[in-house]
Amino acid sequence: MGPSKSDDNKIAFSLDSGDFTKGLEYLDKVVLVFSPACSKAKILKVVVLLSSKDYSSVISETGFILKEDENNLEALLLRGRAYYLAYHDVAQRRKINKGKLRLAVEDYKAALALDPDHLAHNVHLDLGLCNVLVKLGRGKDALSSCSEALNIDEELLEALVQRGEAKLLTEDWEGAVEDLKSAAQKSPQDMNIREALTRAEKALKMSKRKDWYRILGVSKTALVAEIKRAYKKLALQWHPDKNVLGDDKKRAKYDRGEDSEDMGMGGGGFNPFGGGGQHFTFTFYGGFPGGGFGGFHF
Repeated sequence: MGPSKSDDNKIAFSLDSGDFTKGLEYLDKVVLVFSPACSKAKILKVVVLLSSKDYSSVISETGFILKEDENNLEALLLRGRAYYLAYHDVAQRRKINKGKLRLAVEDYKAALALDPDHLAHNVHLDLGLCNVLVKLGRGKDALSSCSEALNIDEELLEALVQRGEAKLLTEDWEGAVEDLKSAAQKSPQDMNIREALTRAEKALKMSKRKDWYRILGVSKTALVAEIKRAYKKLALQWHPDKNVLGDDKKRAKYDRGEDSEDMGMGGGGFNPFGGGGQHFTFTFYGGFPGGGFGGFHF
């Protein structure tokens, strides 16, 4: 015997009113006393616990349910959700425990494997899995889960946003801008989406500019002294006295105005400074740690 219509109404009222204690008491002292084996009543209790943000109890109660029925989709879904929300709350307090997220991944995957054709459940499972994978920084895997959720429900805004975040992780800047712009159009008042779109647009813009860190072969945390050494090394490599003027044939071609690529400068490599070695006074402002540091002259 499961909860009656009256029981459902009383529990629903406690959820709507935010009086979770009363709802739990009613379930424990009335419903589960008369129907201790009722799986629906146990799931209702978990729902109330989840609403009250008692995530550890949700994980514990769903553990008991899954011991009795390891294929209970609702229990797996709620358990995965609890792991994710518990992580989210803790992360906001700057005490991140990624172990809980990995457990959530396993629960979501287990639930999805039980009934791949149960789309009504799976859309929430795919979305939950996508959220967790984004938090873990696993962009490629998250992209797959978000797309699965959108294949089931193309209007699922959160899945679209999370897919945009996943594309940022995989450095698909244009794809991220496309998804997040679409999400912003669907929910123009959502400032979190606007912030994510701004990040994506900035990343796309930065991807199109010349990457001096890569050209100089230094990390973005390099000290100014390291940057100067790397710059001087490349400048000497591409100095005109070494690459052109010191070689009679190359000098003759240079004097005739032929392209530097035709001269095989630097063993056929790429001149990071451009200009065929014709101009070697460079000044960089910004872009490196500490701001501008004047110029290098050769």
